[in-house]
Amino acid sequence: MAAYVPYLVTALTAALIGLAAGHFGGRFDAARRLRLSEERTRAILGAAVDGIITIDAGGAIRMVNPAAERIFGYRADDLIGRNVSLLMPSPDRERHDGYIDNFCRTGDAKVIGIGREVRGLRRDGTVFPLDLAVGEGRVGGERVFCGIVRDITERKRQEDELRHACETARAASAEAERANAAKAKFLAAASHDLRQPVQAIQFFASVLADKLHGQAARSVADGLTRSIDGLTALLDSILDVSRLDAGLVAPKKIDFCVGAVLDRLRTDFAAASRDKGLKLCVVPASAVVRSDPALLSRMLQNLVGNALRYTSRGRILVGCRRQGGALRIEVWDTGIGIAPDRTREIFQDFVQLGNPERDSARGLGLGLAVVDRLARLLGHEVAVASTPGQGSCFTVRVPYVAAGRQAAPEGARRAGAPSGIIVLIDDEPAVLTGLTLVLQGWGYQVVAAGSEAEALAKLTALPGQPSIIVADYRLREGRTGAEAVARIRDLYRTVIPSIIITGDTAPERLREAQASGLAILHKPVQPPVLRAVLQEALAPANQATLH
Repeated sequence: MAAYVPYLVTALTAALIGLAAGHFGGRFDAARRLRLSEERTRAILGAAVDGIITIDAGGAIRMVNPAAERIFGYRADDLIGRNVSLLMPSPDRERHDGYIDNFCRTGDAKVIGIGREVRGLRRDGTVFPLDLAVGEGRVGGERVFCGIVRDITERKRQEDELRHACETARAASAEAERANAAKAKFLAAASHDLRQPVQAIQFFASVLADKLHGQAARSVADGLTRSIDGLTALLDSILDVSRLDAGLVAPKKIDFCVGAVLDRLRTDFAAASRDKGLKLCVVPASAVVRSDPALLSRMLQNLVGNALRYTSRGRILVGCRRQGGALRIEVWDTGIGIAPDRTREIFQDFVQLGNPERDSARGLGLGLAVVDRLARLLGHEVAVASTPGQGSCFTVRVPYVAAGRQAAPEGARRAGAPSGIIVLIDDEPAVLTGLTLVLQGWGYQVVAAGSEAEALAKLTALPGQPSIIVADYRLREGRTGAEAVARIRDLYRTVIPSIIITGDTAPERLREAQASGLAILHKPVQPPVLRAVLQEALAPANQATLH
């Protein structure tokens, strides 16, 4: 029997242990789960990159994580039990307890449940920006607040740098706009002041050439006329830029045969190329394209003119080739060529390559700038390929249209200059005198006046009604030609065909003139152009439309 006692004790012990395990197992599991939960919480708090701080309803700090220690420069032991206002600069420090008290009493939240940008105070006294989000909870019936903080010093620095860069860019842009506005204003004023005397010289030269017809001195008059035409071309370049920048050019796209445009190029530049000893070859074409024929013609004229100015020997070739849904119109030359790194620069205003002495015979450097503006307006691609010392090729890509869709050509202009009475108003005496002589030479009766009032006074003594009114836009005492036209029309109670001639190139003046609804010519007007416009205006079929 005694031999079995050890085994009995062992069995009883095992039984007691089993009973104890069954009785206390649930309590042991709860403790283990609590311990694991605490370890998990500590791991999460330790791994968090943002600072986490909990406080009680009195503002005392109950817990901080390692990230909060790094952000503020304190150890957790230095913060536990102290008021959280320790981490705030004035005046937030003095107000904080009042915030908590007010929230506990009223529920009015300033930060709690909302989040905001605040300032923090490090142990070394440094004030820095923080993003703060605060939540509310209860632990064992006690109200606690948990704040998550993020140091945004680096972000604010980057924002400040970006803000400074934006302000610098805006200032630079504003300065560039002011410079462009000043440039445009200067060009407009200079162009207007130059156009007045040039217009007078042009009219006098036209009269002189007619008087010297068949005489030896006629060659001198012809040379004077060519020089004036060159100056007019320079002024027209300024006008083109002003009109394009003012948004006054509205493209009128139609389907037309490009051959007519090419034929005009051949005619316009034949003499100039022959004078320079260059061979101009314009390859005929019958392709139909969609564009504005007048604006496309201007682009190609500028490109051929540019090739002519920078080519001293060889030839200039203009031709077309089909490429997919587009027609490539190419202008080749054997001129000085362009360095690859400057092929975009040449389209900027007043840029000229190979002309350091600014030879006026090579223009102002606006021809390609006008091409670039017109290309963007029409939606045509312009490209350039060039080899320094060998020449260049400028290409304009225009939408190609299948044959048979060409718009019907306009009827031929009526020839001959019908007689009539022209009311001429211009406050520039030289222009008034010169144009009067030109018009009288064409067989018109002219009522010339330097102002609206003078014109009205002369018209009251006129037995008949004037056939057409030609008026400068800007007159004395702030009056305009459009106002003078309106007064004269009121006098006769009828719509008299009218033409405005202006030397203004300022965008606002151009917009005003265009808004008048009257036909507009820009000084200096070449006499043949004016004569054609007058004939068109006085033709019976057109008198109801030109107003």
